Amino acid sequence: MPLDRLFVERDFFTEAEQLRSVYDEFFSKPAEEGRSPYIWRYHNIPGFTTVMLTPADEFFPPDLYARFADRLLSYGRRKLGLNVLSEPYLSFYIPGMRLELHNDVNNGSWGFVYSLTTSWGKSLAGGETLIVNDDYWLSGGSLHVKGGIATDIPPIFNQLLVFDDRVMHAVRPVQNRSTDAREARVAIHGHLRDGGHFVEGALSLEQVDETLERSFPLLNEQIADFADVDGLFSIRLTVAASGRGEKVERLLDTVRRVAPDASDPSALTGLIESFVHRLEFPRAEGSSEVTIPFPISFDHE
Repeated sequence: MPLDRLFVERDFFTEAEQLRSVYDEFFSKPAEEGRSPYIWRYHNIPGFTTVMLTPADEFFPPDLYARFADRLLSYGRRKLGLNVLSEPYLSFYIPGMRLELHNDVNNGSWGFVYSLTTSWGKSLAGGETLIVNDDYWLSGGSLHVKGGIATDIPPIFNQLLVFDDRVMHAVRPVQNRSTDAREARVAIHGHLRDGGHFVEGALSLEQVDETLERSFPLLNEQIADFADVDGLFSIRLTVAASGRGEKVERLLDTVRRVAPDASDPSALTGLIESFVHRLEFPRAEGSSEVTIPFPISFDHE
């Protein structure tokens, strides 16, 4: 699978043990201290999924959850150019529970799975997140793929998995002799979304807004003839105090053909990159970083 469709980050959150302790304490004494043991929703769609769910932001202490959400959003902004976090769920899978193949193209731009599982490789087997090689899938099984048609990502504790929401994925059935939720596959999961451009540094967001609003109609004219390409292209422009672009960094490029006679995705992203590099912003007291995600979906006319 191309590297820009899947990222795995180990040792993601410095307070992972605290998150896990809250979870363990709940199931050690579920009915004490005014906590209801019935906040979990049994989510069952026959033939598709069985899992226990609860809103993550309601389960964990507000300050602890806020620090986790801040860490996740900071990662999304720096790594992917995405700055909106969906409402994540906390889930657990005990023996027999699973999630069949699907994608989440309507739910966000990139999905994430943050593992709080401590029993994998010990009392727990299964529960891996299966990611299908999308090139193989979209070829109808006709493409030769080195290394297989899918990748299994084990639910290792304090590991963040992020992947393109268009990619088919699943959770393998959990195999465990115990139905104790503390030995389950446990994860916080949700979606990171494109919330538009953002800026860090001396330039204000209003100054960036004005520049892009003035410039982008010309860009739209230049890319109007592209057809049958789809994906997300995120770039970060370093702007000098003079207002001129110094360098462009590609953060994410998932733009691909969706039809045999589609336009060349690399030509499209190259044109966008070159255009953004030539933008001129107002002078400022220092340098800035302007991050711009381009959600791209061009159909044949």
